Amino acid sequence: MVLDEARFFSGALSPARFLTAGRKAPPPRSVFRFINGKFSWHEAKANAEDRGGRLAVVNTPEKNAMAARVAQEAQPELANPSAPDPQYQANRGWIGLTDEEKEGEWKWIDGSPLTWSSWWVIGGSGPEPSGGGGRSHYATYWVNGFWADSRIVDRYGYVLELRGGGFPLDAED
Repeated sequence: MVLDEARFFSGALSPARFLTAGRKAPPPRSVFRFINGKFSWHEAKANAEDRGGRLAVVNTPEKNAMAARVAQEAQPELANPSAPDPQYQANRGWIGLTDEEKEGEWKWIDGSPLTWSSWWVIGGSGPEPSGGGGRSHYATYWVNGFWADSRIVDRYGYVLELRGGGFPLDAED
């Protein structure tokens, strides 16, 4: 403790660092935005990276709820239960989940396996992921917080995930 006090008083250790010396920093928080547009999954992934983020990894119920909130705020007319059918293009956006490497083995773009999910389980097209005959390898996010698998030819907006709190949420798209 004497060494830390000496570094603090000599200016080598700031008051904030003195108070947190030896403590592990909390992980950075995720900030989500819904980016409107018509992107393929790969175009959305590249666009998210160009913006300094990534396609959202919504691997917990908390992250899923945060992403749903920003998607609903971006498209409030679609957030209510009487909105158009969930299959409608404007109701969904890409997230960072894919099984393009191996059919049925879903992984997040950070390489982590799928351990929690919010797949759509009811509806006219049956439970998700449906596989689309082996052609639906990319997860989409509906504004109601449920997911579906979609094809490479589909075009949607996407959920952008930015790490930390220093990113502007109202920047021009």
